[in-house]
Amino acid sequence: MMQLRRAFSNSKDSLKPITGRIDQFNCFHVDESSLDTSSFSNQIGCELVNWKAQFTAVWMSLSIKNSSLIQEACEQHGFKLHHAREDKIVLNQWLKEGDSKLPIYSTHNLGVGGVVLSPCKQKILLVQEQNNRILKDLWKFPGGLVDQGETLQEAVVREIQEETGISATYEGVIGFREQLNFRFGQGDLYFCCLLNAENTEITMQQEELQDAQWVDISLLNERKFYAMAGEVAIHLQAAYSRYGLDKNKFIDLMKSSTLNQRLDIVNGREQHYHLSQILRDTKLI
Repeated sequence: MMQLRRAFSNSKDSLKPITGRIDQFNCFHVDESSLDTSSFSNQIGCELVNWKAQFTAVWMSLSIKNSSLIQEACEQHGFKLHHAREDKIVLNQWLKEGDSKLPIYSTHNLGVGGVVLSPCKQKILLVQEQNNRILKDLWKFPGGLVDQGETLQEAVVREIQEETGISATYEGVIGFREQLNFRFGQGDLYFCCLLNAENTEITMQQEELQDAQWVDISLLNERKFYAMAGEVAIHLQAAYSRYGLDKNKFIDLMKSSTLNQRLDIVNGREQHYHLSQILRDTKLI
């Protein structure tokens, strides 16, 4: 149970007590506002004695104004650097015997691409990036990185709108690619999503793209694609070649290829499940 509390009384009454909260894993999260920068070393040293008796680990986020405390916390009191963001640096310390069981920072980047079908279901939206020497002259699906706090659905709809001016309705995930040792040594997850366009007039984001076009699905083999976009294009064209004359069959095939999305709220947090048709139909999960 999450709670806000003081960690134990300091043995020295003159020291300001450090307050914080305890998470579900019995880790103590320091409230930065309770730190006394003038007597930080004594304050944190005294509290650590008590924390080791109570908690499995301690987390401490320091804003830029308190960044001068980092060296002291690490060199004198055993804290480790965990990660940094624009406005803060997060440290932690495992308080039990043995190797730390604390999770490392994010292991993957998360990206999305949109397979956007035109209203007539005969064309697909493709783009070429402006400032990417690797992707130069190669075609891909509009998309980009998922922002913090976004779902896959929100991210892909936003990216398509920003890059091309096309509003699209999300249908589901049709596949994903995992790449190891990508940016900063982290993995990269790229989710390919199916969407239906609500309009066709392209307003290209000039600073991001050098081209954006509606391309006939039957002519996809004439384009050079980057990575997963090429894999999806091959299967998309094959499906269209088989069912294209029967638009309903083609649309049904595309929709049946998507993972069905389900939203649960657990402990006040959104959990988004992307389930295959067969799992959804069994109603087991």
